Amino acid sequence: MKLSEPEYNTHIVVVDDEQSILRSIERLLIDTEFELHCFTDAREALAFCQDNTVALVLSDVRMPGMDGIEFMTLLANDQEMTERVLLTGFSDIESTVGAINKGRISYYVDKPWDDERLLRIISKGVQNTNVRIRNAYLESLTKEQNAALTEWNETLEAKVASRTEKLRASYLSATQTLSALVDKRLSATEINNARIADLVTNIGRHLSLDENGVQDLGIAALLCQVGKMSFNDHLLQGAQLSFNHEELSLFHKHPCYCEAALVFAPPLAGVASILKQHKEVLDGSGYPEGLDGTQIELGALILGLVTRYAESVNGQYFERQLTHSEARDHLLSLAETQYPADLVDITCQVLDEWQKQQLAAPENCLAIRKLAPGMTLTRDIVAPNGVLVLARDKQLDQHLIDNLQQLESSLNVELEAYVSAFED
Repeated sequence: MKLSEPEYNTHIVVVDDEQSILRSIERLLIDTEFELHCFTDAREALAFCQDNTVALVLSDVRMPGMDGIEFMTLLANDQEMTERVLLTGFSDIESTVGAINKGRISYYVDKPWDDERLLRIISKGVQNTNVRIRNAYLESLTKEQNAALTEWNETLEAKVASRTEKLRASYLSATQTLSALVDKRLSATEINNARIADLVTNIGRHLSLDENGVQDLGIAALLCQVGKMSFNDHLLQGAQLSFNHEELSLFHKHPCYCEAALVFAPPLAGVASILKQHKEVLDGSGYPEGLDGTQIELGALILGLVTRYAESVNGQYFERQLTHSEARDHLLSLAETQYPADLVDITCQVLDEWQKQQLAAPENCLAIRKLAPGMTLTRDIVAPNGVLVLARDKQLDQHLIDNLQQLESSLNVELEAYVSAFED
């Protein structure tokens, strides 16, 4: 509910059991802006103050029934903002001191009083009360506005997060398609980009990376070959250790090309950083910038290790293709000098588990109509004209299966899919 700005309060309550005192104060304030409420009974005055906002209360000390000290004490507990002024006689000094302590009196005025002094005290007291009311209003308004701003920020953050996630999802979909096309250019390899993505995300989760970090790793893996697409076939598919100096100089620029490809995709800034650094190593012998261990982020080191393994098995690093065991031993030889030893150990564990799964999971060839959600492709599905339809390692869902069946119908052909072996 929106707070209403308070009006300037001019209500004054005067309490005295002598009518002559009340009339004197009425005459004093007759030409002022103050609205006067006079009482001879302190209980009636207290009830009025409890039902209305009063700027100032002026009360005698000695009254029958409830005296001024009790009245002011109850008022102080119930109406903290109201200014309290005591009318005292010479014989009331001791009582006045008690009232100042218990009733938190702001001023006391001796009888008989000086009109100008009393008028100044009343005016100052009314002003003080209104300042307190105004400050309380501003404090409440600030809290209300801060609460509204917090709620708005939370709503905005949720909207931004939702839109960012949708944008990342669309980038991921486009990335998967691009990665499949890159794989097609690389021809048949033992380990493709999708497999690299599975391995690095698995390692990331073993290391307890947050989900955004794991997702960035996966996207980076899918795009890690994009920077090589302008290379000729020799640079693209040849063994790096066979390249001459000029060829290596050009080849070592591919991480920069990867980063440049994502410059206009702000949600993938983390991915671009991983791609830029994924060929850097601890001892500074990596490329493109020769960073040392303190400058390389963990995601880049993970992707660098897995791509080194993939390149070794695919025959893109050494002059022959290495077996799993040979490639694994090669990674172990890089521990501590080029990669953290604990990271190498975890990576080898993940690679060993993956190799066991590969050996234990032969493939089946099925007609498209026999595919089921959850199956994973072990080979690319290619149209009769050679166009890549779906890349291997893609897990099928009903939407993809429906699209494949529709494609068969429109092309008037029967496609086949190789999937991981499964139990009937």
